[in-house]
Formats: sequence, C-alpha cells, structure tokens
Amino acid sequence: MWLVGGTVLDYLSGLSCREIDAVSGLSAADLRAAKGRPIGGRHDTHSWIKDDIKIEISPLRGDSLLADLELRDFSVTAIALSWPAGNVYDPALGRRDRERRRLRAQAHGNALQDDPLRILRAFRRVAEGYRLDARTAAVIAAQTPKLAEVERERIGAEVLKILRGRFAGRALLALASFPNLLPAIDPGLGLMVRPDAPLGHRYGVWLHTSHLVNALPVDLPLRLAALFHDVGKVLRGQHFEIEGHAQRSAAYADDVCKSWSIERELRFAAINLIRAHTFSPEALLASPADLRAWAAENEHHLPSLLEFKRADRWAAGTGKSDTDIERLREMARAVLQQPYPRRPADLNVDTQQLLESLAVAKRRRSAFLSALWRWVLADPAVRNRPDAIARESQALASRYL
Repeated sequence: MWLVGGTVLDYLSGLSCREIDAVSGLSAADLRAAKGRPIGGRHDTHSWIKDDIKIEISPLRGDSLLADLELRDFSVTAIALSWPAGNVYDPALGRRDRERRRLRAQAHGNALQDDPLRILRAFRRVAEGYRLDARTAAVIAAQTPKLAEVERERIGAEVLKILRGRFAGRALLALASFPNLLPAIDPGLGLMVRPDAPLGHRYGVWLHTSHLVNALPVDLPLRLAALFHDVGKVLRGQHFEIEGHAQRSAAYADDVCKSWSIERELRFAAINLIRAHTFSPEALLASPADLRAWAAENEHHLPSLLEFKRADRWAAGTGKSDTDIERLREMARAVLQQPYPRRPADLNVDTQQLLESLAVAKRRRSAFLSALWRWVLADPAVRNRPDAIARESQALASRYL
C-alpha cells in the first residue's frame, strides 16, 4: 500500500493527519471484501475509520504506481510513500517543488481537465504558501470555464479548505487574477473585483476582503464571514451601496452557503457576524442603553465580533486606532456581569398581561416591548420595576395602539 496526495505532504511537513489517502494493488472487490465502505466516485475508493482516523484506499489507476501518479494533478501531490516501509517514490520531483514552494501541474495527463475542481485545489495550495508556475497558471486559465460544471457542494468544500490556509488572503488575490474564475465560483464574489474603493476605504472591496481574511486567525466562522461581509455593497449596480449592506451581505451569504451545503452551525455563526459587523463603537460607548442592548444581543459571539471589527478596521487601510474597540471590549465585559433584562421577555412584569391591558395592536406588540425594553436599559436598577414599567407603558402605548 502507498500513501499519496496531501497525506504525504503533511507527513513530509511533520504534520499530524486525521485523514489518510492511499492506493493499493487490491481491486475494488478486494477492498470491499476487507470490509471497506464504498464512498462513491470514479476510483472505487473505500474507507475505514480506526481510532478516529479516516483511511481511504483506492485501487491503482493504470497498471502501475507510476501510471497512477502521472494521473495526479500536481507534482507535489504525485509523491508516494510506501507503508509501512516508508520508502518515498517521487518520479515528478515533487519534493523539490515542495521545498521551493512551487506548484507545478503534471506534465503527463489532463488531471485539471478531467476534474475542473482541481483548479480550486491549486488555490488551496496557494493558501498554504505555494506559488503557481507559469505553465500551471496557463492551464488553469484554459480550464476555468469548466468549473461551471462542478457541483456547488464540492465548490463550497474547496472554498472552506482555501479559507483554512495560513495565506488564504494571498489565495483570494490569486483567484482574482484569473478572468472569470471568481464568477464561476460565485457571481457575487465576481462583482467584488473592481478597482475603485468605497467611501472610507483605502482599498477596493476584494483587496480589502483579502487583507481582512489574512488579518483574522484561522477560524472558519470568522473567515467565511469575511469572505462575504461586503458583497452587499456591490449587488445592486454600478455604485457602492453602503447603507444596509450588512443585511444584504448576510442574506446573500446565507443563500450561497446553503447552495454549498455548508453545515448549519458554521453557516449561522458566519451570518450572525456579517449581520452585526457594522456597529459603531463610539455610539455604543456614548449610550448605556444601546451598549446593554448590543452586548445582550451579541453575548454568545462577542469576542469573535470584536476581533472581526478590529481586523476589518485594519484592513480598510485608514490607520484608525483600535482604542475605542478595546474600551468597548472592557465595557461590554463589565456590563454583562451586571444583572439586567437580556431581552424584552425578561422585563420585571407580566408582559402578556401588560399588552392586553393596554390594548396594543398585535402586529405592533414586538415593537412596543422592544421600545419599553430599551427605555429600561438606560437605568435597569431604577426602571426595571413593575411600577416604573407600568407608568412608562401608559405613556408609550398611544404610539402602538
């Protein structure tokens, strides 16, 4: 049996590996007889789980190991390691390319043509610090139209792998250097590549996005949010639309993530960050009620949101200080240690009885309770009492009948 592909790259780099890819002289029938689970695809791959490690083994493609390696996409993934002896077989000089951090498409075969998804796998390697050689770039440019044939779910999986890379921002810039490649991944991302910059930004939207991704830790919710956080500025036409862009970006990202079959928890985390990222630290620090409401509404992802804001401001290139963000971090932490109603339903009164006694219109009850909650948050120790709430409710109710 021979270990191949990314498994060998991880091994040569001294990294641990939770997923192992291998090839064997065994047939598909032999692998099935060994109680492997077929996972589909063109290569009769079978999988096993042992000690939380996933092992995938495929029969050799072609009539030899050399023929199999020649069908692989890049020289650095055409290295085989015998198991358990540990002998390295490197006919394409992939180890030399790995040392030089050069990504070189295989001279033999048409791997990128056979499976256009391998185009994105090239940029996954760019996100790991590789650079495309000239011939590989030309092959990618020629095969870009075929990316439209790839299932959306497979595209999404590769985009996430790009975002996990240490140099993911560099990979995003490299993607934009190929005409029509980003629109093939997603049309909205393609719209973000334009030379002009929104008001208040030094860089264009895509350059800003790439800087933001690189400024964030390797955290998928943060980086997925960064990828789409400004798409709402460019969706409606020639001119940037800043007002309301966070909500448009969140809605668009939600649709794309669903089409990519992104798992629900990751999708929700990214969408919530996009929706909330345009807050003003100065305004929150100036209003105790707004600060308490904002802290309560974002309590579960507050550290991520503040980290996102810090990186987003840096990536705008304006040189603005982070002092207000750090002060907001301290103030929000202090506020959340205090007892106060985290939502309208937590007001110190029977809200259902209050609404019925005041004859508030049903369609306006949510807005009424939100307004009442905001009033209480200005001074919860004094205002979150039944008598104080009752008095304010009488004055407020006339607007919501």
